[in-house]
Amino acid sequence: MEARGCHDRCPTPHHRLLLLQACLAQKHVQKAIKAQNESSKLAAEAVSNLRTVTAFSSQARILQMLENAQEGPQRESIRQSWFAGIGLGTSQSLMSCTWALDFWYGGKLISQGYITAKALFETFMILVSTGRVIADAGTMTNDLAKGSDAVGSVFAVLDRYTGIEPDDPEGHQPNKITGHVELREVQFAYPARPDVMIFNGFSINIESGKSTALVGQSGSGKSTIIGLIERFYDPLGG
Repeated sequence: MEARGCHDRCPTPHHRLLLLQACLAQKHVQKAIKAQNESSKLAAEAVSNLRTVTAFSSQARILQMLENAQEGPQRESIRQSWFAGIGLGTSQSLMSCTWALDFWYGGKLISQGYITAKALFETFMILVSTGRVIADAGTMTNDLAKGSDAVGSVFAVLDRYTGIEPDDPEGHQPNKITGHVELREVQFAYPARPDVMIFNGFSINIESGKSTALVGQSGSGKSTIIGLIERFYDPLGG
């Protein structure tokens, strides 16, 4: 039993090497994407302003700027390729060495009668197959963390109780709608910013059959008035 326990722990570096390979590949891709951001922005601006570029005959200048912007990412890609190649090659060679060590030590245990050949191959195949899964799961740690935060915010919205229930059968149901809208001494602050008062005693009267224009600078509360009329929000008073 003690010999088998030593044998079970022997291929553990295989898991670490698989995880190292996956991490190196993911890191290389992330750095390559980051290096391409500047050239991608330049290309997007050139395409979106195609008429301006054509009007000033700046096609050759834009292409030269794009070529200059690609020099840094190209050098970074070459450097990362060397690191990735050396790292992956080293990990592959070490993996082969661990396999050789596993079979050598397993063969030694078989010759001494501690384990059988079936037990050796069963243990080896289990650890090899689970090692790939462990490596793939390790590379998704950041994505899982981001996904859990996103899912948590979604469930928070779904579980939030609204103060205005549109499907409430006991709600007020007017017999006749005339189109007359009036806000009288309304006090309101957004739930996300309860300390910032948007309206403090605001009143407006929109008579039926007439058009009313809401005019003001950005942030003066025009959209908030529409939201209150549509009952997207409930006023604090008034």
